[in-house]
Amino acid sequence: MPSPSPSRSRSPSPPPRPYEIRGFEIGGDSFDINIRVNSVRFDIPLSPDNFERSPKALALFKKIFSLVKSDDDADPDVWAYVREIADHFLPEFQRLAPKKIHTGKLALADLEASGYFECEYKVLKERPNITTVKPWGRQDDVDGPCADKEWDMRTYQSTFPLYSLEDVEVPYTDGESIHDIIPQRVFVNGKTCFYKSCYSPWDALEEVTKYCKIAQSGLSISDLRTSRLSGIVTYRDGLARGLLYDWIETKDPGTLTWAIEDDVPRSQKISGRFRSATL
Repeated sequence: MPSPSPSRSRSPSPPPRPYEIRGFEIGGDSFDINIRVNSVRFDIPLSPDNFERSPKALALFKKIFSLVKSDDDADPDVWAYVREIADHFLPEFQRLAPKKIHTGKLALADLEASGYFECEYKVLKERPNITTVKPWGRQDDVDGPCADKEWDMRTYQSTFPLYSLEDVEVPYTDGESIHDIIPQRVFVNGKTCFYKSCYSPWDALEEVTKYCKIAQSGLSISDLRTSRLSGIVTYRDGLARGLLYDWIETKDPGTLTWAIEDDVPRSQKISGRFRSATL
């Protein structure tokens, strides 16, 4: 009998990286790599200016940039490229964003970014030349004295109560991975709520306006079967961080859905009040 062929050992898969690439911000001829390491955010700006006397590296950057700009950022070449760049900053990631184990009550405030840094990446004569990692004042853009007062929920509306990030409790099971949590089911003063974060403070304006109209319409929950806003989570200067809705138990827990039940009267009065409440 022929002897069995020797088995081929698979090459071990690379260990998971201690950071998360959260996405890209695209400019005219540049893009930034957005990275999260535990509670700290890092930004790596890339543009043709990063490459000095490095025609090969510049050509590769332009290829990757064209893929990112055309929404082909799922291409394996894109991820291999950005991970290789991010790996150069691993020592700084570990120094500036050490892993911590959370114990006790977990609030939304504990999930906020604790720092922002910009990583300067240069290539000189085809060789990476890491220069500086410096603090980046991004948080001041949404939580500082320069905030636009037109978005201040303390004056924008008076229908719904405001809560701080410390007021909202987030359930968790693993104190080492709290920054992987996407909070949805939360507790405020012992009440279960559905939490939806705002990408930016002005994102909340249209939603809050709609729910103010619903609240002022006088429609009961039996008249209008819809999700109900129960509060607004704000930064210390009144800008919205997220919205709190009444918790709705469904077969898919946490799903915010609305429906007009079959037995709700379809009178002109109800229809008119529904339109005025939701427009």
